[in-house]
Amino acid sequence: MNLEAEAYIERFEYLRNEFKEAIHQRSPDELIWKPTQHPQAETNSAHVLITHVAGSEAYHIHELVGKINVNRDRASEFAVSERPMESIPSFSQLQQTLIKVGKTTHQVLSRITQEELNESFEYGGRLVTRRWAVLHTLEHVGQHLGHLTLTLQLYKEIYI
Repeated sequence: MNLEAEAYIERFEYLRNEFKEAIHQRSPDELIWKPTQHPQAETNSAHVLITHVAGSEAYHIHELVGKINVNRDRASEFAVSERPMESIPSFSQLQQTLIKVGKTTHQVLSRITQEELNESFEYGGRLVTRRWAVLHTLEHVGQHLGHLTLTLQLYKEIYI
C-alpha cells in the first residue's frame, strides 16, 4: 500500500470514528431531530447526515475510485422524515452502516496505485482525477461531521 493511500485510510477512519462516537447511545428522538422544521431551511437530522455521509462515501470512493457499482439512491438518504418511527435505525444500526462502508473504503484505497489516483474521469461536467474524488469525499465528510456536532449540541441545549 502506498503512503498516500495509508493517509487517506487513516483520515476516513478518524472521521468515521468521530461520527460513531457522536451518536453512541443517542435515542431515536435525538437521531431524527433537526434544528428547524421550516420547509425553506436546509437542516438535517443526525440520521440523515450519517445516512448521507455513508451514501456519499460509497458512491465517491467505492464507485468512482474503486469502480464498484453501488446503485446509490441519493434522494432516499434524505427521506427519513417520511418513514414511520419504528423503521428508523438505532444508533447501533447507523454505526454498523458506517463500519460496513468503512471496510469497503479500506479495501478500495489499500489496493489503489499512484497511477490509478492520477486517472481522470468526467464528473459534474468537468475532468477530475480519482485523487480529487478521495479529497472531495474527505472534505464532504468533514463538513457533515461539523453539521452533526452542531445539531446534537442544539438538541442537548433545547431538550436536555
